[in-house]
Amino acid sequence: MRASSQRAAPTRIVAAKAKCRHGEQKLAWNTSGPPGQAGPSGAPGANGAPGVNGTGPAFFSSAVEFGPLTEESEVVFTKTVPPGDYVVSTTLVLLAHAASAGLSVGADCFVLDVPGTKFSLLAAETNKEVAEVGVGVWEVGLVTQGAGDFDADTTMALAGALPSTVTSTLGVICSADGSSAGVSVTIPLAQLVAQHVSSIE
Repeated sequence: MRASSQRAAPTRIVAAKAKCRHGEQKLAWNTSGPPGQAGPSGAPGANGAPGVNGTGPAFFSSAVEFGPLTEESEVVFTKTVPPGDYVVSTTLVLLAHAASAGLSVGADCFVLDVPGTKFSLLAAETNKEVAEVGVGVWEVGLVTQGAGDFDADTTMALAGALPSTVTSTLGVICSADGSSAGVSVTIPLAQLVAQHVSSIE
C-alpha cells in the first residue's frame, strides 16, 4: 500500500486481506489485463539446412546352383529397374573343385547395365550405352580337402553406383579363367540388391 497524498510516504507490504489506512491506496501486482492487439507479422526466417537424402524401394534378384562356368561369359541372372539413381550391391559365392593337385582357379564376374527391359550378351558387347556397375576377379590355388578332393571357395562382393534416366536391366555375367582346365567352378548362391536413392554424390 502507498499513501495517496503528495507527500512521500513509505510503501507498506501487507497480506492480501489487509485493509488500507487513512490516506493509503491499495496496489496489486501480477494481475492480467485484457489482451492487446496482435502485432505485425515478422520477416521471413532464414532457409533451413538441407534434409537427409531419402531412399526409395529396393530391387532384388538372385540365382542358386549356377554353373559350372566356362571360358565363355554367361549371364547368371538379370534384374530390370525403372529410371532413377541406385546403389547396387552384388554378392556371389564361388566354389571350385578338382580331382588333381596343383591346379589353380580363376573367375571373372561383372555387373553391367543395359538400357531397356531385355539383357543379352550381344547387347552388352555392342550397346554404347552399357555401364559397368561392378567387377570382381578371383584367382587362387586349390587346397587339399581329402583324398583326391581339392577345393577352394570365396565370396565375391561387387558394388557400384547407377544413375539412369531410362528403364534398364542389370545383368550379372561370369566366366572361368582359361588356365583353370580341369577345375569345375560353380556359383551356389548369387544375390543383387539395387537400392533406389534420391541422389548420388
